[in-house]
Amino acid sequence: MVEYIPVSAGKYTRKAPLTGSNLAAASATVDFLVSPFRVTGWIDEKLNPVALSQVTPLPSTAKIGDGAFLMFGPQLIQDNGLSNGDIGLTHGVSLAWTLSAHSPSTADLCLNQSIGADFYATAAIDCFEIDGTGRIVGFKTIIRNHAKGFDEEFVYQ
Repeated sequence: MVEYIPVSAGKYTRKAPLTGSNLAAASATVDFLVSPFRVTGWIDEKLNPVALSQVTPLPSTAKIGDGAFLMFGPQLIQDNGLSNGDIGLTHGVSLAWTLSAHSPSTADLCLNQSIGADFYATAAIDCFEIDGTGRIVGFKTIIRNHAKGFDEEFVYQ
C-alpha cells in the first residue's frame, strides 16, 4: 500500500512500505505550490535531494492522452542505506503526469516517478482514478525495478 501523507501546507510524503524483492521501504518528501500544483523540492528518505533543473506546473484542465514532466533533476547520493559504493554517484530523477481513460465515466491521473542510474532503474506509477468532477474513486500503484538483468513488476490496488 502506498500512502500520501500531508506533512504541512505545501508538503507531502509518499511512502511505499514494499518496493519489491524484500527491498527496503522507500519514501520521498515533495514540496509544492498549490495553485497550480508545482513541485518546488524533492528529497528521499535518506535525505538525498534532487537539484531541480526543469519544473513545469500541472495544468488546471487536461484531456485524455495529455501528459508532461512535472520535474526533472540530478540527485547526488550521500547515503543509500545499503553500502558506501553509491556515495558520490548521481542519479536522474523525474516526475511526470499522464491522463488516460479508465472507463467511459472515469480517467486515470497518473504520477510517474522514475529514478535511473548506470546499474539500475526504478519506476513508481501512482494512478488516481477520478470521475468527471475530479473526485478520486480509485487508486493503484505499479512499481517496476530493473537491475543488471533482474526485472520485476508489482501492482498494488
